[in-house]
Amino acid sequence: MITIRSATAEDKQTIRNVIRESFLSSYVHFLPKERIEQSIRNDRAGEIARNEGHLFTIAEMNGTPAGVMLLKDNFVEQLFTHPDFMGVGVGSALLEHAENRAREKGHDRLTLNCFADNEKALAFYKAKGFTIEKSVEEKNHMPGIFNCTLAKNIQGHQ
Repeated sequence: MITIRSATAEDKQTIRNVIRESFLSSYVHFLPKERIEQSIRNDRAGEIARNEGHLFTIAEMNGTPAGVMLLKDNFVEQLFTHPDFMGVGVGSALLEHAENRAREKGHDRLTLNCFADNEKALAFYKAKGFTIEKSVEEKNHMPGIFNCTLAKNIQGHQ
């Protein structure tokens, strides 16, 4: 059973671990090795968790942290599923939660970014009704890598 809850200050290490494990499992298929190593060296997952961990939502599968999401208004800034829980509905549950929260705030669209070469994630988002609006080069943490902005109309969906 998947449960969704708000993160607490004590969840920062959990968030870091889920992001890191998901990153290592998923991104190795399309990011150059030096980018992976740089992200690990810079502890990007830890930076995200330290700075914004308290704003995250956590999905648990039978009490075990399985996924994390950072939603800002109607923008899913971060969504990661631990590799042990990929394909069992964790990401879907987090996206559904995001849609409900965004709708409650009066938004009629949900948006997110995804690396253009992350074919598995793009297929997941498209299957959930998202469409690509644009693709731009990532300037901050991954220069030379392209990010897609995806959006979904959530008006009237329940």
